[in-house]
Amino acid sequence: MGRRRSKAQAKPRPIIARRPVTTSGGSRLRHQKKLSSSSSSSLLDEKKKNTKKKKNSSSYSQTTRNKRLIRLHKNVNFAEAVTTICDARARGIAPTTVDCNKLLSAGVRAGLWEDVLAGLQAMRGRTEPIHSSLAPEGTAAAACANITPSVVSYAVTVRVLGAAGQSVRALEVFSWMAQDGVAPDAVAFNAAVSACGTCADAMRLLGEAQAAGLADVVTFNAALATLARGGEVRRAEDLLDAMTARKHAGRAAPAPNAVSFVTLIAALGSAGDADRALALLRRMPAAGLEPSVRAHNAALAALEAADRWRDALVLLGAMARDGVTPDGVSLRTALYACCAKSAGKSEEADADLADAKLNAQERERVQRGVQLLEAIEAGRFTKVPSPDYQMFHVVIQAAGAVGMHDVASAISRRLMASTAIELRAHALVELPSPRGRVELSNGPSGAGAEECERLVRRVRKETQFEHVLSALPYAFAQDASKTDDDKCRSLAFHCEKKALALALHAAGTSRVTLPRIEVNIRMCSDCQAFYAHAATLTGRVLECVEQQSKNTRVFHPVNKL
Repeated sequence: MGRRRSKAQAKPRPIIARRPVTTSGGSRLRHQKKLSSSSSSSLLDEKKKNTKKKKNSSSYSQTTRNKRLIRLHKNVNFAEAVTTICDARARGIAPTTVDCNKLLSAGVRAGLWEDVLAGLQAMRGRTEPIHSSLAPEGTAAAACANITPSVVSYAVTVRVLGAAGQSVRALEVFSWMAQDGVAPDAVAFNAAVSACGTCADAMRLLGEAQAAGLADVVTFNAALATLARGGEVRRAEDLLDAMTARKHAGRAAPAPNAVSFVTLIAALGSAGDADRALALLRRMPAAGLEPSVRAHNAALAALEAADRWRDALVLLGAMARDGVTPDGVSLRTALYACCAKSAGKSEEADADLADAKLNAQERERVQRGVQLLEAIEAGRFTKVPSPDYQMFHVVIQAAGAVGMHDVASAISRRLMASTAIELRAHALVELPSPRGRVELSNGPSGAGAEECERLVRRVRKETQFEHVLSALPYAFAQDASKTDDDKCRSLAFHCEKKALALALHAAGTSRVTLPRIEVNIRMCSDCQAFYAHAATLTGRVLECVEQQSKNTRVFHPVNKL
């Protein structure tokens, strides 16, 4: 038994100051939790205050600027993106490569190829004497200066140059990647092949993409499109066959998709080979592809170009049976197949036809066009609730040309009574900076009028071009108070001609690719004839994009008009 310690020998206990507690045990625990919560809440409040101070001290923080640029990229506000980055640089905040790529992408959306190219040159640490449309407020070059470019930077620049028709510059930019030690990816190769101006360049780049293992179906489709534009339809067919066989130039090739077939069907139609275009349409199911409405539209265009209006109506009927709903392009093309040839004739020429049987055939095809127009007006086609102006116009012109004046007048009254139809034609042309995108309308005034008058006078003087009076609206052509000079002057100032005059004036004597020209409706027969003669006169390949049908009309120079 141990000895008991005295009070003097006892080990002193530490004195702990305790807060007097008069509550129960549960209340004490809640009180301690409340104290802990209050302490953490005060820490969070302090942290929020510090964060707010940091935000107030620099309104162009990295996070805020990135959010603005992402928003600007989606809204395609190139000018604001440039201003934001330049302002951030002035505050000591350097942009990242991603920021500059977003700015360049916004320039692509806006079609500002000069500014995009200047921005890429600045990123590479180089300058080029290219005028910037944003010089007073800041430039893309100033925003992107000395920021290391990535493969995306080069790809978007090649893309915008290709879209602007600057194929030589686009391939030059693509070659910079090797100089700067940047390996191209599939997107860069696709942009480069799409931008090619010659078939040889497209096939060379396709081979390089295959050797690098980066050629996909988009790359092959871009090569197909370039071959089609260059008139190399046979080579395009061989390339499609190679895709079907999954082997090209001794290397693996991707299987074709619907775009591959549509591209080649359209090329065959432009070459006047409607039979092979139809055969290619029928080949799609064997390749595991359902013929789309775009494929049918390309085949319909081929039949229209070959003046096979009966086959066009048969194909239009087969679309519904095959579960493909015709759209506005389908119906418009079928109407033109029935009526465009007759609409291009004058009534006098038709009256002088010696062959009565031929005259009856002309009336039959126009009557079928009238019936199709009435079916569209009756709502028989779900995707097209009502006819547009071009549908009415071609039927009216054709009916008048074959002597069906009562029919033409009745359709004219229905057209004028319609309030849902846009009657105004307008064209768009992408001019170099600082003018940029210009919208043009018919008439002897406004932008492009002076240039157009000079060009029309020159084409009429130096070629065999004569205005196609049958292209005028039926009511205007039948107006006895209008002289032939009045009618020719009306045709001379169509918006497509004004756009071409501005494009040629901007190009001058240089051989650069002309700016892109678009028209909201189908080109009239007079404008088509004018473009064909102007192509030969200038020695240039002229193009015009019809927005309604998404069809590009190409006019090549010929040796003799």
